[in-house]
Amino acid sequence: MPKNKLTSESIIDNLIKIRDINGWTNYKIAIKCDLPSATVSNIFKKQSVPQLDTLLALCRGLGISFSYLIKVRSTQICLNQILSYFKCGKS
Repeated sequence: MPKNKLTSESIIDNLIKIRDINGWTNYKIAIKCDLPSATVSNIFKKQSVPQLDTLLALCRGLGISFSYLIKVRSTQICLNQILSYFKCGKS
């Protein structure tokens, strides 16, 4: 699978990074996002794929935008694509 392909797994990986950086537990995230703790736990264990409404609730509760959530992993990839584009002499 290409590294720049956005998947549910890469979105969950981004959520895990955000959780770990902030030192939050799954239970605290469930409270902040007004979601059942079992739902949050299953998402972070990658046992379920979150639906869009659940992702939006997670973003609201965590104080991040949806675009930030999907960009956490892909920023370096986009930069590499831009640099590659200009190296090829395209305008």
